[in-house]
Amino acid sequence: MEEVAEHLELGVEVLARVERGVMVPTIPTLSRLCALMKLDPDSLPDLPELSD
Repeated sequence: MEEVAEHLELGVEVLARVERGVMVPTIPTLSRLCALMKLDPDSLPDLPELSD
């Protein structure tokens, strides 16, 4: 987990929060995660829009 967090430029605790669904990753973090996992970001499911 430490290596992944370092690659994503995140702290380990922040990555753990993202994994647990407590935190939503930023677009740049999500992009780095896709690159690390060799995923096309366009292959991710669409998320519903958040209302204010």
